[in-house]
Amino acid sequence: MKKAINNNMDLTETSFERTIVKEQSEELMIKQLFMEELKEIYWGEKYLLKILPKMQKGASILELKDMIEDHTFSAEDHVDRIEQVFEILGEDTQVKRNSVMEDIAKKAESILESTPEDSLVRNAGIIMVAQKIKYHEIASYSMLTKLAHTLGKSKIAGILGRTLHEEKVANEALIVIGEEYINESALLETESEFEKGE
Repeated sequence: MKKAINNNMDLTETSFERTIVKEQSEELMIKQLFMEELKEIYWGEKYLLKILPKMQKGASILELKDMIEDHTFSAEDHVDRIEQVFEILGEDTQVKRNSVMEDIAKKAESILESTPEDSLVRNAGIIMVAQKIKYHEIASYSMLTKLAHTLGKSKIAGILGRTLHEEKVANEALIVIGEEYINESALLETESEFEKGE
């Protein structure tokens, strides 16, 4: 009987140990996912500091130019916050190429090269790219904030959550600019050019 009890205890301990190992393994994988995403968005924010001035220069509507300038200042703040997160984690700052952001940036360059200067069609293209950037950033910061909470890193979650809020506010502003100043006028301009060609 005593032997049977000991065997049951051994089985219970083994099951408990397996549970602990599984939980540790899952936490490690979550941390790895968090770090990979953090490195990618860090690369993306730094890359934006090179692309946004070109987009601002290409825009010809004052509200859009101002919006992109604000985005540039925000990107600088976001880089600083990400570096703060690395510091809190005791990790060296590292980047990982962000293929999504890179593709969006290529689209911006293509629009600037293929559309007439000061045209509303160019402005429509620029705001489209700016919104794609925002959607990507919102998705990234949303997931990073959730992962930080999962890892019990409330301070980091707060830092990243602040950036997430700013990205959402900026995206709403872009939507307003697009609706009020870009889309309808760009369509009228295109129709006018089409009629001239007939």
